Amino acid sequence: MKTRALVWLSGALLALVLLGWLWPLLRGESLFWGLPALQFYPWRSYAFELIRAGDIPLWNPYNGGGAPLLANYQTAVLYPPNWLHLILSDVAAMNVLAVGHIAWAAAGMWLFMRCWRVPDFGCAVSALTFALSGYLIARLGSFPTTAAASWLPWVFWAVHRLIVFRKLRDMATLSLSVAMLLLAGHAQTAYYILLGAAAYSLWLGWNQARGRIRWAVWASCALAVGLGATMAAAQLLPTAQLLLRSARGNGLDYDWITNFSYSLPRALTLFIPNLYGTPADGSYITEGVYFEDAAYIGLLPIIGAIFGVIQWLRSRGQELPGQPPAMGLVPFALAMAGISFLIALGKNGFLFPFLYRSVPTFTAFQGPVRWLILTVFSLSALAGVGVSYGWHKGKWTVFWSRLICAGGMGMALVAALAAPRLLPDIEAVEVMVRGFVSLGILLSICALLTLFQPDGGESRRRLMWQAAVLLFIALDIFWAFRGLNPTIPAEF
Repeated sequence: MKTRALVWLSGALLALVLLGWLWPLLRGESLFWGLPALQFYPWRSYAFELIRAGDIPLWNPYNGGGAPLLANYQTAVLYPPNWLHLILSDVAAMNVLAVGHIAWAAAGMWLFMRCWRVPDFGCAVSALTFALSGYLIARLGSFPTTAAASWLPWVFWAVHRLIVFRKLRDMATLSLSVAMLLLAGHAQTAYYILLGAAAYSLWLGWNQARGRIRWAVWASCALAVGLGATMAAAQLLPTAQLLLRSARGNGLDYDWITNFSYSLPRALTLFIPNLYGTPADGSYITEGVYFEDAAYIGLLPIIGAIFGVIQWLRSRGQELPGQPPAMGLVPFALAMAGISFLIALGKNGFLFPFLYRSVPTFTAFQGPVRWLILTVFSLSALAGVGVSYGWHKGKWTVFWSRLICAGGMGMALVAALAAPRLLPDIEAVEVMVRGFVSLGILLSICALLTLFQPDGGESRRRLMWQAAVLLFIALDIFWAFRGLNPTIPAEF
């Protein structure tokens, strides 16, 4: 009953948050932004119009002097979910696909965390935070990006099952997941996911297998990926031919590639999502593109991830009888979060310039900041582990929670009442003050939830507390990204 309750609750919260953001879609409106209006709607509308007429959508005569259509990777004509365009209107198909891929990402994240025997509460936290993260929601209008990103936890789940259980059906699952990832329409996202999954397979295989079996499971993973690529070959081959004839064929200029680079000051938005404002209300005060830097997963999940790392550090090297299997995921998730974050810094760090000079594929994609997809995935996984095993109401936790609760409320009051009188009346200052007010309030609520955490034996009360935590996470993320995806009447 408890499992079913948390599944239904997390699903309902996911649906309510999406409805709160995107309720105009129910009236038949469509997502509106530069990319949907100028690329994805017209490309796919024309491609499926040709298919309905019995033609193969090879060429688009309406872009410049004409351009490839099927070979245009982001048209994603061969991606099976996009075939909804054959039975629904283009607007309805796009709306269903946008929302459906967010739900698909949540389901995959839940299954991946279950592989590590994380309790349902932790699975729900990870699923909500990854699916509703700034990385996916801020890019919702970039349909191929969110479609590809939604397959990330499914690929990791399939890799885990193949290495641990070594069944033929698990190889088929991984092949199908890789094929769908490669057909989803965003090469950069697919490439990063496959690199992350390769690292996961090497790490998990090293820890789960020995001798020849280890090499056998790695070979089976490679074979499954190869089969997946073969299934997607009808898309990959014409796209590769187009790539070789394009500007990307010989690599891209370093300054252009690193145009979207993360930075350490931006990392503050992992704790205060709109510290620099938001384009939703016109308050964005810095240069750059908001949706490229968005990676917020909620304040409480970030704190949960920190608790998970602390718990792992405490238990490291101790072979305790009751050691949760999920703690074994922490070192890999921590390493992948750190490395992908360093790469995402681009020209503002040291790792990406080295990779650009040394690894050929790093000259092909713009925007190192997009490596944050692996950071967000890893932090979401750590959050699920942390809230399950590291977030306890011990003596020192209670002491610091009381202190943080008081300090958070004090921060909010000082920022709201004193800052406007002491600081200059500048829009940038006002925006950042609002950010610190929200941080103070959220910290206080996190501390209160810690103080009211019930003992493990009180199942009904604990279930109610878990529901309150999930509700808080959902409301926090909803508030952070409200108004970020504008809509427009379908007639446009």
